[in-house]
Amino acid sequence: MRKVIEGCILESGVDNIRWNNSILIKINIHSWHLSNNRLPTRINLDARGIDLHSVRCPICDEDVETPQHLFIDCIVASRLWSMVANWWRIDDYPKDLPNLITWGDTSNLQHSLKACFDAVIQTTLWVIWRFRNWICFDAKPPRKDTLVDEIKILSHLWIKHRNRNFNPNWIEWTDDPKNACNVVL
Repeated sequence: MRKVIEGCILESGVDNIRWNNSILIKINIHSWHLSNNRLPTRINLDARGIDLHSVRCPICDEDVETPQHLFIDCIVASRLWSMVANWWRIDDYPKDLPNLITWGDTSNLQHSLKACFDAVIQTTLWVIWRFRNWICFDAKPPRKDTLVDEIKILSHLWIKHRNRNFNPNWIEWTDDPKNACNVVL
């Protein structure tokens, strides 16, 4: 049924919707919006004629807030991706947005680990977006040092509670997520 709806609604030539059942629907939708350049970043809002006081990145104020900058080039995002790659014991992360979004699919991980890794990627994108929104809209500035912990906690909770018969051990998850997923799968 999803394919029929996609065929009726989506423009021809649009990539298939990526869907990971291990994460929340809103996270899947967020990733879909991001992959189609439909997130309301400052540059996208400016292109739609919305008058903003600045189109610079609210996190670092070093460049224009494009999706590429916000999710990859911004210093906070690049540090987060380095930490995620280190946590998963992967050499490096893709430096362009389309490849980053599909990094889980194209990684050389075992098939059974790809869904878990993709859930972590999508969670990281969500955490960056939420951090950006906290900076823009909340009076109390958020803490950057808790973002990696938030990625680990949210991805573990979502994977654990959205999959039957799948309960990765928390201690193993924080230390070696590949092993935690392999033991369970």
